[in-house]
Amino acid sequence: MRSAMGRTSLKLTTLIGFVLAAATGTAQSPNAVPAPHPAFKVASIKPAAPGGRGMGIGYRPGARMSAQNVPLRFLIQVAYRVREFQVINGAPWTITERYDITAKGEDGAPKSQIELMLQALLADRFKLAFHRETRELPVFFLMAAKGGIKLVEPKEGSCITPDPTAPPPAPAPGQPPAKFCGNMRISPQDFNGTKISMGQLTLFLSDVLGRTVIDKTDFKGTFDAHLEFVRDQALASGILGNGAPGGPGGAAAAPADSSGPSIFTAVQEQLGLKLESGKGPVEVFVIDSAEKPGEN
Repeated sequence: MRSAMGRTSLKLTTLIGFVLAAATGTAQSPNAVPAPHPAFKVASIKPAAPGGRGMGIGYRPGARMSAQNVPLRFLIQVAYRVREFQVINGAPWTITERYDITAKGEDGAPKSQIELMLQALLADRFKLAFHRETRELPVFFLMAAKGGIKLVEPKEGSCITPDPTAPPPAPAPGQPPAKFCGNMRISPQDFNGTKISMGQLTLFLSDVLGRTVIDKTDFKGTFDAHLEFVRDQALASGILGNGAPGGPGGAAAAPADSSGPSIFTAVQEQLGLKLESGKGPVEVFVIDSAEKPGEN
């Protein structure tokens, strides 16, 4: 995860590249976490300065985590690998109240345990109680458009597979940084994916549309993708806003350029795919109760 994430420039893999857990219908108490459950040794939670713009969360060596200007709902998304539109219920303050957090776990704890530590922090300091369930909700089905799919096959050697144990290689003098296979770059008006899967594309579309997108293409390969589109303010959610004024970053959204295509038109014309509205099973994260954290 990047050390700082702006409202409209998050990498898809940091927040919406999530593999959702199987739905359960069982309520969990605030302390209902697996044992043993790693936790931060120390953690400081303070109200963020009023009027802050953007938000960020990042990790550093030594099992350290820091977050700036983040609401509880964003922390839930990171800790439990759910997307913004899947988190339901909860008091308005879970969106409007922002916090700055610094926390440290046990020395030598792997980065993979940070999410579990954050879950424990939410249970302890925010008294978060929740349950998961599956509901029949509006979805979009992604299918091949008339005329066939127009996906670009990746060129041999056009990207490198990232090594999670090593920093990215420095580019040669005068050369652009290397492209990583599976990487996606996103802005409010365009999307670029390098050797991505259909599953990754549906995750991106889900966050743009604020609704689960289900793949019905039967396409199993990888591809390069470039999309240019106009952000629809009524649909903006997830990495591109949360449907509320100012979006998750607390800054006003940039006005849309009405001269460009909608995301629906762009997907059809540029990728040979189409989005059809329907209903389907969606796992949701239901906030049963939560409390504002006390003084440190």
